[in-house]
Amino acid sequence: MPRQKSLNVRKIPQQSRSQKMVQQILNAAAHILAERGLQGFNTNSVAEAAGISIGSLYQYFPNKDAMIAMLIRAQTETFLTALKAVAALPNPSFESQIKGLIRVAVAQQLSQPRLARLLDLEEARLPLDTETQATQSEILGIVAKLLDDAGYCDVPVVAQDVIAIARGMIDTAGTMHEQNASVLEDRVYRAITGYLHNCEIAG
Repeated sequence: MPRQKSLNVRKIPQQSRSQKMVQQILNAAAHILAERGLQGFNTNSVAEAAGISIGSLYQYFPNKDAMIAMLIRAQTETFLTALKAVAALPNPSFESQIKGLIRVAVAQQLSQPRLARLLDLEEARLPLDTETQATQSEILGIVAKLLDDAGYCDVPVVAQDVIAIARGMIDTAGTMHEQNASVLEDRVYRAITGYLHNCEIAG
């Protein structure tokens, strides 16, 4: 049975110079994936684009999958941070919070649509199940709290449905190369609020 490839960095960059190099590598990796897709993506092409030797790249990343995993983790962290920022706004209306969460999700998918689609596919391929489940639980928790605060019943199911509606519409829009974020945000909002209109609110 073949040994599973490591998806972790070989060492954590401590000094600013090494941190800058790792960021150069990740920027180059993201650029190549967005421009050339997986066919043009390998450690040699990333090292060349980053302006470093292949040996320097291998100091931090054991293989190309480790670079992809790091990009997925970075994207996930940025996404969750933005969602939490919306959820933490003081005294927001339910409408503004829903719209804010939708805006974050649309921006994440449409800002670099090809890269976002590739990372979604790679996240499913790579053995990142534990991390993916943790991310999904965090997102579910954010949406569930919003719905609970608004008084909806059967919150776990409703939250899952709301997330599924948003994800399905936004992912499809990315696949179809849609570029108008505001139009997509409005469609997703109408779909979610239409669904919620038929959900029971505790009285």
